[in-house]
Amino acid sequence: MVCCAEEGDAENVMVHPVRSTDSTSSQRMEEILSQLNALAARVEMLERRAEGEPVSMLGGMKEVETIKGMDLNIQPISSMAPMKTQGSTEFETDTSVASDITSQRSPQRRTLTQDLSRAGTSLSEVGRGRSSQLLYESFWDATVVLGMGDLGMATTFLVTIGIMVSVCAQSLFCWVVFAAFLSPDAKYDPAFLTDWRLLVGHGVKGYDANSGSSLISRACRGKPFDREWWADALLNEIDDYLTPLLSDMMTVGFVLSSMAVAIWLAYIAKELQRVGCLMANVARIPRGASFISNEASGGRNSSFHRSASASSLDTLSSGNTRLVRTFRTITLRRTSVLLFVFTIRATLAVLLGFCGALWLCRTRDIENIIQNGVSLVFVLEIDELFFELFAPRHASRFITSIARVETQARKPWVENAFSVLQFAAFFVVVALFVIEEVYENNLSAQRVRDTMCKGNQDFIIESHATVGPIFLTDTIPFVDGNLDNKMLPGMKPLLREVAENYNPAEAKDWMWRTTMEGRGEVAVKHTPTVNDFNAWLSMDQFQVADHSTYGFGNWFGNTCFDQGRDFWEGDWLWSTAMALTGATDCPSAEAFCGRKEFPLVRMLCPQTCRCTSADSGQFLSNGCRLGCRDEASFMNSSCHDIRVNEPERKEAWDYYWSLFYSNNKGHWQEDHELMVFAKNGSMGDCEIITREAWMINEFCFHFHNAWVARRPLTAFCPETCGCLQEERPVFVKEAEQQVENVEAALVKVAEAELPFLKGIEVLPLSEASIAIAECEKAAKHVQEALEKAKSFVSAKVMEVQRFAEAAAKPCLERLNGLVERNNAAATKLTEFRKDTESHKRTSQMQEAEEMLNAAEAEIEKTREAGAPLSAEDLSSITQEIGTEICEKIAALEKGASKKVSDALNFLAERRKDVRGTPQEKELEQFQARLGKIKASLAEAKKTASQQEQRFVSRKLQAEGLELVNEVEREVKKVEVAAEPLLASSSFLVRGNLHRLSGLVQDHISKGSSKDSVFQQACGERERVTLEGFQAFVTWILEQSGEDSRDVFLEQEVEAMFTHLDSDKSGDLTEKKFQDIFLDQFACVQPVSMTESFSISEGKSVLKLDLGVAVEALSRPQYDEQQKLTRLHCRLLEDSTKEGWVTMKGNQGKVFLDRLSPHSAHQKSLDRMMSASTKVVNKASSFLSARRKELNDCSNGPLLEAKVKMEEFKVKASSLQRKLDEIKKKVAEAAKEYEKCEAQQKRARSDARDKRLLDAMTKAIEQELHTLKAEEKRIAEVVAPLTNGADLEVLDAPVSILKDGKEMAEKLKEQSAAARKSIQQHEVPQGVAAGTATSMRQVISTSLSEVDTVIKTVNALVKAVNSSAVKVAEAIQRRVQLALRQEVQRRDIRIEVIFDEISNGGHTASRSDLSRCLNNLPDLKLTTEQISLMLDRIIGDNSEDGVISRWNFLRRFQQFYECQKTIALTHDLAITNSKPIRMLNAEEAIEVLEGPRGDEKSGIERIRGRAVRDSTIGWVSVSGNQGSVFLKERPKPFVHCLVDLPLEKSFRSSGEAPVRSLKTNEVLEILEGPRQDSRDAVMRVRCKVFTDQLEGWVTLNSAGEMQAQTGQQRFWKCKTGVAVTDGPNIKLCKVLRKMEVGELIRLLEGPEVDKESGVTRIKALCLKDGLEGWVTTLGNAGTLYAEEKSDIYSVSCDELPLQKAYGDLSSGTIRMLRKDEAFEVLEGPKEFRPEPVERMKGRALADGAVGWVTATTKRLKRWYPNYICKQNTVLQTTVSIGPTAGLVRRVEEGELLEVLDGPKEDSEAGVLRVKVKTRKDQAVGWITLKGNQGTLFLIQWSRRDEEQLKQKQKSLQEGLGAAKEKE
Repeated sequence: MVCCAEEGDAENVMVHPVRSTDSTSSQRMEEILSQLNALAARVEMLERRAEGEPVSMLGGMKEVETIKGMDLNIQPISSMAPMKTQGSTEFETDTSVASDITSQRSPQRRTLTQDLSRAGTSLSEVGRGRSSQLLYESFWDATVVLGMGDLGMATTFLVTIGIMVSVCAQSLFCWVVFAAFLSPDAKYDPAFLTDWRLLVGHGVKGYDANSGSSLISRACRGKPFDREWWADALLNEIDDYLTPLLSDMMTVGFVLSSMAVAIWLAYIAKELQRVGCLMANVARIPRGASFISNEASGGRNSSFHRSASASSLDTLSSGNTRLVRTFRTITLRRTSVLLFVFTIRATLAVLLGFCGALWLCRTRDIENIIQNGVSLVFVLEIDELFFELFAPRHASRFITSIARVETQARKPWVENAFSVLQFAAFFVVVALFVIEEVYENNLSAQRVRDTMCKGNQDFIIESHATVGPIFLTDTIPFVDGNLDNKMLPGMKPLLREVAENYNPAEAKDWMWRTTMEGRGEVAVKHTPTVNDFNAWLSMDQFQVADHSTYGFGNWFGNTCFDQGRDFWEGDWLWSTAMALTGATDCPSAEAFCGRKEFPLVRMLCPQTCRCTSADSGQFLSNGCRLGCRDEASFMNSSCHDIRVNEPERKEAWDYYWSLFYSNNKGHWQEDHELMVFAKNGSMGDCEIITREAWMINEFCFHFHNAWVARRPLTAFCPETCGCLQEERPVFVKEAEQQVENVEAALVKVAEAELPFLKGIEVLPLSEASIAIAECEKAAKHVQEALEKAKSFVSAKVMEVQRFAEAAAKPCLERLNGLVERNNAAATKLTEFRKDTESHKRTSQMQEAEEMLNAAEAEIEKTREAGAPLSAEDLSSITQEIGTEICEKIAALEKGASKKVSDALNFLAERRKDVRGTPQEKELEQFQARLGKIKASLAEAKKTASQQEQRFVSRKLQAEGLELVNEVEREVKKVEVAAEPLLASSSFLVRGNLHRLSGLVQDHISKGSSKDSVFQQACGERERVTLEGFQAFVTWILEQSGEDSRDVFLEQEVEAMFTHLDSDKSGDLTEKKFQDIFLDQFACVQPVSMTESFSISEGKSVLKLDLGVAVEALSRPQYDEQQKLTRLHCRLLEDSTKEGWVTMKGNQGKVFLDRLSPHSAHQKSLDRMMSASTKVVNKASSFLSARRKELNDCSNGPLLEAKVKMEEFKVKASSLQRKLDEIKKKVAEAAKEYEKCEAQQKRARSDARDKRLLDAMTKAIEQELHTLKAEEKRIAEVVAPLTNGADLEVLDAPVSILKDGKEMAEKLKEQSAAARKSIQQHEVPQGVAAGTATSMRQVISTSLSEVDTVIKTVNALVKAVNSSAVKVAEAIQRRVQLALRQEVQRRDIRIEVIFDEISNGGHTASRSDLSRCLNNLPDLKLTTEQISLMLDRIIGDNSEDGVISRWNFLRRFQQFYECQKTIALTHDLAITNSKPIRMLNAEEAIEVLEGPRGDEKSGIERIRGRAVRDSTIGWVSVSGNQGSVFLKERPKPFVHCLVDLPLEKSFRSSGEAPVRSLKTNEVLEILEGPRQDSRDAVMRVRCKVFTDQLEGWVTLNSAGEMQAQTGQQRFWKCKTGVAVTDGPNIKLCKVLRKMEVGELIRLLEGPEVDKESGVTRIKALCLKDGLEGWVTTLGNAGTLYAEEKSDIYSVSCDELPLQKAYGDLSSGTIRMLRKDEAFEVLEGPKEFRPEPVERMKGRALADGAVGWVTATTKRLKRWYPNYICKQNTVLQTTVSIGPTAGLVRRVEEGELLEVLDGPKEDSEAGVLRVKVKTRKDQAVGWITLKGNQGTLFLIQWSRRDEEQLKQKQKSLQEGLGAAKEKE
């Protein structure tokens, strides 16, 4: 048995155990395993020691000595001798082990292998401290090794496709889920379900007669919905989902959805964890070339790069030895790609997790929850499925052998903490989905169930579809759709209210009555049974109108007079009418009498709606009872047509036509003559309905259609409508006309049958066919007329039946007679059709016989056509004749077959027609005859086939032989043409001669000649020598403007001369010299070759096609007459063909293009090869096709042709191979030529490149020398500022600084010019890569030197500026000291000095400040020294420059910050000095005197003023032991983070502030911060009456009440009352009406008006400030306004209304004025403010001084430095207006120093500061923050600047190190 440890072993070990009797013992196996691990570790140490590695030998051979009980023969695998077995190498093993151990199926074997694997892993992990988790078998994990040589291109391509498929599949799934499954479900819409329950659930259509229950009762008690329109049983689904487990909310659906979501998110978390681990492992791999170590059984066997052989590795891992591979290094590009792919993978996982969780949360079907969860897991693991299906096995083995990166295992507490965080995040996400989605889904399901099933379910309710009244009835509770309810407008709300209020106990006597708010009394018909219910509802609008009684006397009503609510059904019907129209009686309903949609109005009000009179003018008939026509008013109507001069009938006539127009508008066209007649006032009489025949039918009878039910005009037009005629009413005429049309058609039928009635039994087929077609056409015409007449007469009969009996009887008699005539015509038509069918069958038999005769004749023609091919000798038959005969035979065969097939189909179709007729026997005879014809056709086809084969065989052999011979000729031709190219040693020289020829011909074309050129080459000799030829080449190149050294090398010129000197004479004659002009050309446009120079006289030789190559026989000549350039040449393909060809046409068109000799010959040969290849392919295709066609021929004439085709194919293949060999040789020769030609070009290019490089280098060096000299001169000028001398003694620093900068700027300009000049030295095109690199290196080096010069100068300028800054700072320190001395001497503050300079203003001019400094007695400075300092602190070097107060104080006041707590004392001396107080850490102190040293202790001390409380005293700067107590700091400033009030006093009392500080405003700290401990106050939340604002106010402050009740008297309006201008209620004028709840303040009164007895007051309306008199108490006791005693009024001047309860100093909404009233909403509450830090400061914007509360959220330390966050502009003035000039643009990241501000631009509403840019010292105003919130500047402290400098320094050092490394 061979055993190899899995991971961690040092070497592959072969173990040969001796036979053991205890092989089945698992205990023995474990003992062997432990011994093996110890031995493996020992072997690894020995191997390392042998390799020279320092290893510890502790443990020695103890491990070896512990192996007992088995004789083990152990040796490294590498030392074992291989044994060859059937071509494979195997290691020799002991085969004497028991079969149960070596068997793969043995459990002992598996246990041992697994134990060994675990042992190897354990050894690896313990020895190396790493995780051994492997990659998973998926396309995603396979990307780690994507593109490596071990996988192969196919596997790489497959993995890429797999990833793309996985991404597409998962993305598509997410899109489908979002689009299809997460959209709102209509069946859960509450509004839809409410309507469904009302209109369908309680509808009559859903009533079940078997159970006696409503649909909603059945649905809610167990029976499913109607499946015709419901997709699923909704309630069953919801009931299953809402099945309770522990409580009503803890349902089955809730628990199952929550579990599914948790499990699914666990899968996603696992996927993300895998991705994260993989990304972390890849990120830890060191960078370098992708390198993988290869370990067999965990040892250090080998390593390989990407190019390592996968086959060798697979060989190693194919046996029992397992390979473990580990990434040692990986490229940055691969790392980036992998991280990108893993990011996509993680994104997809998150997207899948989100959409999948939503899908599971919103699923309400229990089964679908489980199915959806399974589907999601399948989609998540789709890449692993595809990998398992399609990935090659070697790829799978390779991927799974990749071990994780060796990393140190994390500590247990880290692992535990990470696990806890993972669980917490997972729990939070799951909880969010459960709370936000699953819980909401559960509530939605409950709402649906309540909507469907809550309340009374056991009744049905319906409204009449056309009339409108509502009916309802009770149903039986169930013990197991159509939503389109055609309900009249306005009935649905009434129906809903009735359904909601219905109580079965209140119904009696067929009625349920109730009273509803807004509707009054409402009645509903209550039927005792459902049958009664349906009977009422089944009546249409006409039946309802004439309904008299039903059941037990219940009725709609049948009177012909108006009805009110007082009759039995009155409240029922009028409730409906009121819902429809809003009318409550007949007069109010009259407006609806003429509207077709309200027949109920005409039923209730027949008199008002004119239904009781025939000539009343009522147009509509629906709703008007027909019973009313028997009344006297109906029977006594006029019996003559209306006349124009009858005014008593005109009103009714006009009313009829007005209703006609209004009810037909939209259905009839507006321009119709009847609509025009009605619209224009119906000016006319009954003549209007006689203009067209259809009008009488429309207007003389009752007419009902979809949109209107019309009454007839018979009452107005009885004469026109024929009501007075007894015999032939007008409408009977049309019926008679219809019947007469039928009889006329029967006459035409008889005429069509005449050909068959002449006595000829069998007509000719053509005549019979025509006659039968005519008969069928005539019968069809009669049938149509019959149907039309029948329907018309029936309609008329029904209409007449509606007339009175006396008027209808004569008409009915006439119509019945017409019916009998129509029936007789139908009988005649039936008989005629039977005769026609008989004639048709006879004709068909005749047609069948003719078809059989035609088929027999066609077969005979086929036999005759094939007769010529049946002869023995076919030599007399040419190929054309034979082909013609074969084609003729085929056409005849096809025709005969078709005729036989047609006859067969025809007889088959006729079999059904003649069954049971005399023609049946005749048809059988025809079928027998047809069988014989088919046999004859088959025999004819067989004979023709044999004849064709003989002819085809001979034809194929002849064609094959001809093709093979043609191929042989073409190949021979190509072989001859290829010989020059195969021996192409002279083509290089000829190519050079070709280039030289072109140059010479260009020279000749400029006016020279051949003779002069030859004379130039000869010189003074008669022939051209080698030296003369070389001089000639140089001369001709100079003439063309080129350097001869760039075109031809010396050896190339010698080779050309040798080639021209064919006889080796050493010189060239004129004839030899002319060989230069023998050029080759290619045809670029088709052109003809002629015999002579002249086109008109010459005869065409041939036409040159594209690509044809020719060789010139002389120079081109110009034809002056034709304006053409012509060339005498010959074909390269066939030198026997020569002539003249046009090179260039008279329109400039080019026909020939020059070619090199090699290209010309190559093109010629290519054309020949292409033609030959076509011939070969043609022959090969022909022979292959024929062989395929003859493949199945085993006998007959075609067998001989088959054998010949085989022979021809062999010969053609041989010729094809020969042609391929020629092509191959030519291709190799062409490559060799190209190689030599490239070498020549490279040699010429190298020589040219060297000359160009030398010239460039010389020009650049001259420019660099000038720059370096100027650099040296600048360094000498600025040396006084940069040599480190005492800068304070410099008297003229400004002059040195100015001169140095001017020279530096001039040098920069020179450097820029030099850089531009150097950059213009571009690398010429065409130079070699090496030369180009050298040129670029020269340019790059030169540019670097220029940059070095610029950097050096910039460094000098920077050093000069730095020195100038140091000088200015030193001068500033001297000025500070002088000013302090002046302040001390005069015992004033430094602010007084600034006021003297500025004359009390906020700014001081530069000149005044300079004058003041010059006047200081203790300060001796030169003008330039003062100017340098002022330039730095003011930023403006002009005399107009100014300095602000705070800038002056910031520059010349000195401050320290306390670092440690120290005493502030009275005296300079520390000894016996009594401390004033302790100075705390971080407290600021202003220097007033000093620093001075204590004489005894030597400690340096200063006298200063503590900013916190203005205490003055002495304090030590540092101790005698080196302790630092004070550290210098800038003057303290703060800026506002929010808007703040600047208050007057230290204690915040709520009084009006000095002003409000805006955000980003800056305060100069004058005092503080100090703690303010405030007393408790009373606060209330209130609403102000004037503007209804709400907020908090303080009632008391400092013991004084700021607002209280009782100061003013207020009244509140209870009832609307007027405000008047005077007290007298009779004489006053109303100003406006007071609203209820409005508050007024008493001014005068109350007073009682003695006359009226009302109480009135004079008051002020708090709402709008209106003053007037108001009545508070009426004379009848009505209280219009009552006094309110709980109203507060403001007693101080101003009281702040604030936003929050605990905010006393900010958040003010507005200030309440004195006497302003408010109402308390909450409180009073005692509020004890927490102590706050207060600070006194001066606003830099306007100098305002006040106190603010200091917190970290309100104020922040301010530094006069900003950095630009967003690009903006620097302007000249503080105002942004059009007068502001532009200084320059400020880019993002620029550093700025503040000189003045911030100040507010009142017009723009923004804060602006005056700054000086660090970049170029530009000065101007800039905006801090835009009015739209855009932030332009942010704070920038010195600490930030130091950090930035440190980062830049580190970056520069890193870049420098990288460059050195490169």
